[in-house]
Amino acid sequence: MVGTTSTLTRAQVLRRDYRFVILLVVAAGLAGLVAALLVSLMQQPRFRATTSVSLRSTEADLGMAEAADRLAGNTAAWVASETFAARLTEAETGGLDPIAIADHTRARALPKQMRLIIEFEDESAQRAAAVADGLARVAVASAMADLDGADLKIAQIAPARVPTSAISPRLELALPVGLILGVLTGLALGLAYKWLQEPAGDQSR
Repeated sequence: MVGTTSTLTRAQVLRRDYRFVILLVVAAGLAGLVAALLVSLMQQPRFRATTSVSLRSTEADLGMAEAADRLAGNTAAWVASETFAARLTEAETGGLDPIAIADHTRARALPKQMRLIIEFEDESAQRAAAVADGLARVAVASAMADLDGADLKIAQIAPARVPTSAISPRLELALPVGLILGVLTGLALGLAYKWLQEPAGDQSR
């Protein structure tokens, strides 16, 4: 009984002494959640459209497959460039200039798969798909111009789908991060305040 009473008393003392810290942690955590929510709501949603280009050898030849992989890699290196974007039609750009298109374009070649992946991000889902398709069209034309006698079949595998969900802002990530940062900030401020208050309390006693 004595041990239980002593434990309860210590818990009550800790709760009394650190009440301000606890309140500050809770308040800062809620503030972090609200801040993350507001920042997310203020951001313009961004969508990512993806398409791919196939570079296939018409013959089962290892050398041709390697040539297709090299061609895919060379083309991928140029897709995210202003020169490449400048070859899109007005309908495909949706009013964007080549610099803006190049800044939001990513392309990569898949080794051993003779395939080129093209991604474009934009505030408009429809425009993202249109630009991705335009880049794929230019990639096919560019790769065919660089065939250099290789017997390859080059074509866009499928049109880019209009994305239905935004890649940012991501509330499922922003809210926990805001909560954690708020709690850590509140804890640091509360403990600092407690540490600064202790010398004054000791002197008064």
